[in-house]
Amino acid sequence: MTHPQRCLYKSSFTNQSLKAPTLRVGLDTLRIVNGACDMGQKINTSRFYYQWKGHDIPDISAFRFTAHSLRPSKPIIYLAGDSSLDNKYWVPSSGPAGEPLLVDVPDIYRATLDRPQPKPDIAFWLNHLVGDQATAINLAVEASTLREREEGLLDQDSFIRDNICAEDILVVSIGGNDIALKPTFATVHHMLQLAWLTPRKCLQRGTAWSLSHFTNIFKDQVQVYISKLVEKQKPRVVIVCMIYYPLEATASKQTSWADIALKILGYNRFPGQLQAAIKSMYESSTKHIEIPGVMVVPCPLFEAMDGKNEADYTARVEPSTEGGRKIAVQLKEIIDSLAIIVPEEQT
Repeated sequence: MTHPQRCLYKSSFTNQSLKAPTLRVGLDTLRIVNGACDMGQKINTSRFYYQWKGHDIPDISAFRFTAHSLRPSKPIIYLAGDSSLDNKYWVPSSGPAGEPLLVDVPDIYRATLDRPQPKPDIAFWLNHLVGDQATAINLAVEASTLREREEGLLDQDSFIRDNICAEDILVVSIGGNDIALKPTFATVHHMLQLAWLTPRKCLQRGTAWSLSHFTNIFKDQVQVYISKLVEKQKPRVVIVCMIYYPLEATASKQTSWADIALKILGYNRFPGQLQAAIKSMYESSTKHIEIPGVMVVPCPLFEAMDGKNEADYTARVEPSTEGGRKIAVQLKEIIDSLAIIVPEEQT
């Protein structure tokens, strides 16, 4: 089987500059010798993970350039959206003052970081699972919303739009913060309607009146967002996620920035009501997203993380190390089912 032709590395440099002995990418120098990539100064590990809202673009550029140089025929898995995929702030460091990793450090981090001590976020677990057959790059942004993207994409989104290739994979999870962190008055009204005034059976049947408001968020707005990400190049597949259930109050004593919202919504007393609403939003919204010219696959994260298991969570609404691992396993299973990544021995 032949590999698809890998799209060229996109940067602000001219073709002539790519032929020079060294190429400056962000703050890191990569040396090109006979087509091979010889890393000079690598990405500063502390800086890479210190930025809690996503990663800085110069570092992402260097990371992608290294992956592209070492694995020119392999796809890149781009993570886009919010902290349901960008959970690095919520997991411990793996350095001397942190917690030891449960698995070996994936090779891509040894090639890109000056200290191969990555945080075990979702991108880490995906890189562990796919090995050298693909590279996962996190461009999701903690605490971000769909609403703030209405007037323009974030820098991380624009990077995906400008660099994604036909053989790549896009994973999107967004919308939860438009409800829990920065809701509009209308969203608050409809959430309270679902939480307190809607019969559970109406949620389960998908007939609840207020669900139409959330169809606008999780179908229409997410669809517009994804369309912007792939407007220049359609990837191999887009995996669209619906948010997981928050950790139930009776399962743990974890505190959270979302405690007040969860209490107001009755989640501490009747978690099944919000869970039924989330599942109904998945059925009526996420599963119906369509992007012309690209395969779209829905992914219910609430099937990966267990709302009764505190080990899956940090601060009740963020994936822990274990929760991130479970999400990565779920994503890998979807990718495997589509036969997108072909093991080297089969090529």
